[in-house]
Amino acid sequence: MVVLLAVIATGTANNNVVDLSQPFIEDEAAMTTSPGAAKIVEVASADPLIRAAVVLEDGKVVTKYYRDDVDGTLPNQVWSTTKSWT
Repeated sequence: MVVLLAVIATGTANNNVVDLSQPFIEDEAAMTTSPGAAKIVEVASADPLIRAAVVLEDGKVVTKYYRDDVDGTLPNQVWSTTKSWT
């Protein structure tokens, strides 16, 4: 089975370190109003190979997408999926 999960972390000059072993804080305002967040969901939902996508900004979730057959609360085994850039 192919499992694709994208976790994209962006930040500002704060250089926040995100502890991926801790629960994520969700930025509800960004998740519901950001045009960028809506575009990520649109693109991810159009690609059948993408099972989930999560975008972090300054350590907070600003958008997320889970395919209908994916339970976002269950752990998955993934490799080399976290990337960050400034």
